[in-house]
Amino acid sequence: MLARANGVSTRIDKLTIRDMVQSQHRLLTEHFGIAKLHGVIGISMGGMQSFDWAVAYPGFADRIVPIIGSPKLSTPDLLLWQAQLSAIETAVANKIDPRTVMPAVNAMHQFALRTPDYDAVNGAEWAKLKESLSSPGNDPLDRAAQLRAMMSQNLDLKESVAKVRAKMLVVYAAQDHMVNPKTAIEFANLGGFATLNLNGNCGHMAISCESARLTATVRAFLEQ
Repeated sequence: MLARANGVSTRIDKLTIRDMVQSQHRLLTEHFGIAKLHGVIGISMGGMQSFDWAVAYPGFADRIVPIIGSPKLSTPDLLLWQAQLSAIETAVANKIDPRTVMPAVNAMHQFALRTPDYDAVNGAEWAKLKESLSSPGNDPLDRAAQLRAMMSQNLDLKESVAKVRAKMLVVYAAQDHMVNPKTAIEFANLGGFATLNLNGNCGHMAISCESARLTATVRAFLEQ
Protein backbone atom coordinates (compact mmCIF):
# COMPACT_ATOMS: atom_id res chain seq x y z
CA MET A 1 0.00 0.00 0.00
CA LEU A 2 1.03 3.61 -0.53
CA ALA A 3 0.73 6.02 2.39
CA ARG A 4 0.35 9.66 1.48
CA ALA A 5 1.40 12.96 3.04
CA ASN A 6 0.82 16.37 1.43
CA GLY A 7 -0.30 14.64 -1.74
CA VAL A 8 2.89 12.59 -2.10
CA SER A 9 3.38 8.91 -1.31
CA THR A 10 5.70 8.23 1.61
CA ARG A 11 6.09 4.44 1.42
CA ILE A 12 6.24 1.80 -1.28
CA ASP A 13 5.54 -1.89 -1.03
CA LYS A 14 7.67 -3.74 -3.56
CA LEU A 15 5.29 -5.04 -6.19
CA THR A 16 6.26 -7.25 -9.10
CA ILE A 17 4.84 -7.89 -12.55
CA ARG A 18 3.67 -11.28 -11.27
CA ASP A 19 1.78 -9.54 -8.43
CA MET A 20 -0.07 -7.45 -11.00
CA VAL A 21 -0.96 -10.49 -13.10
CA GLN A 22 -2.14 -12.43 -10.07
CA SER A 23 -4.40 -9.56 -9.02
CA GLN A 24 -5.85 -9.38 -12.54
CA HIS A 25 -6.49 -13.14 -12.51
CA ARG A 26 -8.22 -12.93 -9.15
CA LEU A 27 -10.38 -10.03 -10.35
CA LEU A 28 -11.47 -12.02 -13.39
CA THR A 29 -12.09 -15.34 -11.67
CA GLU A 30 -13.26 -14.38 -8.18
CA HIS A 31 -15.19 -11.18 -8.88
CA PHE A 32 -16.42 -11.62 -12.44
CA GLY A 33 -16.57 -15.41 -12.63
CA ILE A 34 -14.59 -15.51 -15.88
CA ALA A 35 -12.81 -18.81 -16.41
CA LYS A 36 -11.44 -18.30 -19.91
CA LEU A 37 -10.26 -15.41 -22.09
CA HIS A 38 -10.05 -15.21 -25.84
CA GLY A 39 -7.03 -12.95 -25.64
CA VAL A 40 -4.65 -11.00 -23.42
CA ILE A 41 -2.98 -7.91 -24.91
CA GLY A 42 -0.65 -5.47 -23.19
CA ILE A 43 1.68 -2.65 -24.20
CA SER A 44 5.07 -1.82 -22.61
CA MET A 45 4.67 -2.75 -18.92
CA GLY A 46 1.41 -4.35 -20.02
CA GLY A 47 3.46 -6.31 -22.52
CA MET A 48 5.56 -7.63 -19.65
CA GLN A 49 2.35 -8.65 -17.91
CA SER A 50 1.22 -10.41 -21.10
CA PHE A 51 4.37 -12.55 -21.11
CA ASP A 52 3.70 -13.36 -17.47
CA TRP A 53 0.06 -14.26 -18.19
CA ALA A 54 1.24 -16.82 -20.75
CA VAL A 55 3.53 -18.45 -18.18
CA ALA A 56 1.61 -18.07 -14.91
CA TYR A 57 -1.80 -19.13 -16.24
CA PRO A 58 -1.22 -21.35 -19.29
CA GLY A 59 -4.46 -22.15 -21.05
CA PHE A 60 -6.43 -19.35 -19.42
CA ALA A 61 -6.24 -17.30 -22.63
CA ASP A 62 -6.33 -18.70 -26.15
CA ARG A 63 -4.19 -15.91 -27.60
CA ILE A 64 -1.65 -13.58 -26.03
CA VAL A 65 -0.11 -10.49 -27.62
CA PRO A 66 2.75 -8.80 -25.74
CA ILE A 67 3.50 -5.48 -27.44
CA ILE A 68 6.91 -3.81 -26.94
CA GLY A 69 7.26 -5.67 -23.64
CA SER A 70 9.94 -7.99 -22.31
CA PRO A 71 10.00 -11.38 -20.57
CA LYS A 72 13.46 -10.70 -19.13
CA LEU A 73 15.12 -7.32 -18.87
CA SER A 74 18.47 -6.60 -20.45
CA THR A 75 21.26 -4.51 -18.97
CA PRO A 76 20.33 -1.34 -20.95
CA ASP A 77 16.77 -1.53 -19.59
CA LEU A 78 17.99 -1.95 -16.04
CA LEU A 79 20.48 0.91 -16.33
CA LEU A 80 17.83 3.31 -17.63
CA TRP A 81 15.28 2.45 -14.96
CA GLN A 82 17.81 2.25 -12.14
CA ALA A 83 18.93 5.80 -12.97
CA GLN A 84 15.34 7.03 -12.67
CA LEU A 85 14.72 5.01 -9.52
CA SER A 86 17.95 6.18 -7.88
CA ALA A 87 17.00 9.82 -8.40
CA ILE A 88 13.70 9.30 -6.57
CA GLU A 89 15.18 7.11 -3.83
CA THR A 90 18.00 9.58 -3.16
CA ALA A 91 15.53 12.41 -2.73
CA VAL A 92 13.46 10.36 -0.28
CA ALA A 93 16.56 9.23 1.65
CA ASN A 94 17.65 12.86 2.04
CA LYS A 95 14.16 13.99 3.07
CA ILE A 96 13.76 16.03 -0.11
CA ASP A 97 10.37 16.28 -1.79
CA PRO A 98 10.71 13.66 -4.57
CA ARG A 99 8.63 15.82 -6.88
CA THR A 100 11.69 18.06 -7.27
CA VAL A 101 13.62 15.34 -9.12
CA MET A 102 10.86 14.50 -11.58
CA PRO A 103 12.14 16.84 -14.34
CA ALA A 104 15.35 14.77 -14.38
CA VAL A 105 13.39 11.50 -14.30
CA ASN A 106 11.11 12.73 -17.09
CA ALA A 107 14.14 13.77 -19.16
CA MET A 108 15.61 10.27 -18.89
CA HIS A 109 12.28 8.84 -19.94
CA GLN A 110 11.95 11.17 -22.93
CA PHE A 111 15.54 10.49 -24.01
CA ALA A 112 14.78 6.77 -24.41
CA LEU A 113 11.22 7.08 -25.69
CA ARG A 114 12.14 7.61 -29.35
CA THR A 115 15.30 7.28 -31.42
CA PRO A 116 17.76 10.14 -32.01
CA ASP A 117 17.03 9.87 -35.74
CA TYR A 118 13.32 10.40 -35.15
CA ASP A 119 13.79 13.29 -32.75
CA ALA A 120 16.27 15.01 -35.06
CA VAL A 121 13.58 15.32 -37.70
CA ASN A 122 10.28 15.17 -35.82
CA GLY A 123 11.08 16.03 -32.21
CA ALA A 124 9.46 18.91 -30.37
CA GLU A 125 11.40 22.15 -30.10
CA TRP A 126 13.66 22.12 -27.04
CA ALA A 127 11.87 25.01 -25.30
CA LYS A 128 8.53 23.23 -25.55
CA LEU A 129 9.99 19.88 -24.49
CA LYS A 130 11.83 21.42 -21.55
CA GLU A 131 8.59 22.96 -20.31
CA SER A 132 6.86 19.58 -20.42
CA LEU A 133 9.67 18.01 -18.36
CA SER A 134 8.82 20.30 -15.45
CA SER A 135 5.46 18.61 -14.97
CA PRO A 136 5.77 16.02 -12.16
CA GLY A 137 3.39 13.69 -14.00
CA ASN A 138 2.29 10.84 -11.81
CA ASP A 139 3.19 10.56 -8.13
CA PRO A 140 6.99 10.08 -7.91
CA LEU A 141 6.73 7.11 -5.59
CA ASP A 142 4.04 5.59 -7.76
CA ARG A 143 6.58 5.93 -10.60
CA ALA A 144 9.17 4.30 -8.35
CA ALA A 145 6.83 1.40 -7.62
CA GLN A 146 6.30 0.89 -11.35
CA LEU A 147 10.04 1.00 -11.98
CA ARG A 148 10.68 -1.60 -9.29
CA ALA A 149 7.96 -3.83 -10.73
CA MET A 150 9.40 -3.66 -14.23
CA MET A 151 12.90 -4.31 -12.94
CA SER A 152 11.61 -7.50 -11.31
CA GLN A 153 10.79 -8.98 -14.74
CA ASN A 154 13.23 -11.88 -15.05
CA LEU A 155 11.58 -14.97 -16.56
CA ASP A 156 13.74 -17.96 -17.37
CA LEU A 157 13.17 -18.08 -21.12
CA LYS A 158 13.46 -21.82 -21.78
CA GLU A 159 11.43 -22.84 -18.72
CA SER A 160 8.81 -20.18 -19.41
CA VAL A 161 8.34 -21.02 -23.09
CA ALA A 162 7.80 -24.68 -22.16
CA LYS A 163 4.77 -23.67 -20.05
CA VAL A 164 2.98 -21.65 -22.73
CA ARG A 165 -0.22 -23.13 -24.14
CA ALA A 166 -1.66 -20.07 -25.86
CA LYS A 167 -0.99 -18.92 -29.39
CA MET A 168 1.24 -15.87 -29.20
CA LEU A 169 2.02 -12.88 -31.36
CA VAL A 170 5.12 -11.12 -30.03
CA VAL A 171 5.29 -7.50 -31.16
CA TYR A 172 8.58 -5.66 -30.81
CA ALA A 173 10.33 -2.57 -32.14
CA ALA A 174 13.81 -3.30 -33.42
CA GLN A 175 14.96 0.25 -32.59
CA ASP A 176 13.35 0.39 -29.15
CA HIS A 177 15.73 2.23 -26.78
CA MET A 178 13.47 1.87 -23.74
CA VAL A 179 12.60 -1.84 -23.76
CA ASN A 180 15.36 -3.78 -25.47
CA PRO A 181 13.65 -6.27 -27.85
CA LYS A 182 16.36 -8.95 -27.64
CA THR A 183 14.71 -11.23 -25.08
CA ALA A 184 11.24 -10.86 -26.60
CA ILE A 185 12.67 -12.01 -29.93
CA GLU A 186 14.48 -14.89 -28.23
CA PHE A 187 11.27 -15.92 -26.42
CA ALA A 188 9.38 -15.95 -29.72
CA ASN A 189 12.10 -17.93 -31.49
CA LEU A 190 12.27 -20.53 -28.72
CA GLY A 191 8.51 -21.07 -28.85
CA GLY A 192 8.08 -20.72 -32.59
CA PHE A 193 5.59 -17.89 -31.98
CA ALA A 194 4.47 -15.36 -34.55
CA THR A 195 6.23 -11.99 -34.47
CA LEU A 196 5.69 -8.46 -35.74
CA ASN A 197 8.65 -6.11 -36.00
CA LEU A 198 7.70 -2.44 -35.91
CA ASN A 199 10.92 -1.52 -37.65
CA GLY A 200 10.63 2.23 -38.16
CA ASN A 201 12.71 4.83 -36.30
CA CYS A 202 10.09 5.76 -33.69
CA GLY A 203 11.59 3.50 -31.03
CA HIS A 204 9.26 2.73 -28.13
CA MET A 205 6.63 4.97 -29.72
CA ALA A 206 6.37 2.67 -32.74
CA ILE A 207 2.89 1.70 -31.55
CA SER A 208 1.76 5.20 -32.50
CA CYS A 209 3.85 5.68 -35.63
CA GLU A 210 2.86 2.28 -37.03
CA SER A 211 -0.57 1.99 -35.43
CA ALA A 212 -2.40 1.03 -38.65
CA ARG A 213 -0.08 -1.89 -39.34
CA LEU A 214 -0.12 -2.94 -35.70
CA THR A 215 -3.91 -2.83 -35.45
CA ALA A 216 -4.44 -4.80 -38.66
CA THR A 217 -1.96 -7.52 -37.67
CA VAL A 218 -3.32 -7.93 -34.14
CA ARG A 219 -6.91 -8.02 -35.38
CA ALA A 220 -6.08 -10.73 -37.92
CA PHE A 221 -4.28 -12.74 -35.25
CA LEU A 222 -7.22 -12.55 -32.83
CA GLU A 223 -9.67 -13.53 -35.56
CA GLN A 224 -7.77 -16.64 -36.67
